[in-house]
Amino acid sequence: MNFKLVPDPPKYCKKCSKIIYEDITDFLENIPLYNSLYSSLTSYNLRSSSNKFGEMLLLYLNLISSFKKLDDAYIYYMSNRKWFHKECTSCYNNTTYEMLQRMIKDTYNTKLFEFLTNKAINKYIMDFLDENLDLQQIIRKRLIYFNLPHQVPMCYIWKGSDYYYKKIFGYPIYLKDIEIPREFTNIRNSTYFEDIIAGHPKASHGWYMDALNNLIEMKVIKE
Repeated sequence: MNFKLVPDPPKYCKKCSKIIYEDITDFLENIPLYNSLYSSLTSYNLRSSSNKFGEMLLLYLNLISSFKKLDDAYIYYMSNRKWFHKECTSCYNNTTYEMLQRMIKDTYNTKLFEFLTNKAINKYIMDFLDENLDLQQIIRKRLIYFNLPHQVPMCYIWKGSDYYYKKIFGYPIYLKDIEIPREFTNIRNSTYFEDIIAGHPKASHGWYMDALNNLIEMKVIKE
């Protein structure tokens, strides 16, 4: 029996998805508030504040869920974008208007989780979410929802709900109902628990065995 960790999304045009992703990236980079928050939060030399985390998350959530709350400068009108008036040579415009709308929304969702798993902030994102349980629940529910076969985001760089869930919460999405205490995942992540096991010379598939097999393959030693 084969299991897929990343369910197949509905079929969509990968070329259209890439064009939309790159265009939305350019669009966001021209928004001063987004630029300011992103630069501050992803800077290795600046300790990010909870207020800025909150502002950035709320900005993303508003972009995804409700354009009505936003100033007109923040609204991505696809009919005003250059790509909308050009024929796609991959799908030849067989992508429907409704699919394009979903691809735009899914691109924002993908960018949100790419932001949350950015190396510069990922190490203390859970400390912020622990202080903001409502936002934490929103993040969890979105990832669980996106793990459903027909709800997988139509975005060509989406890495799968399990990838983002593990990066943010410290354990696979398939263990979500167990409610693993945070101190356990902290110990595992901060003490390099997997490395301790893999580095043990008697580990059946550890570093020692890998090195031994490499030496055998190189005919440095005999079995």
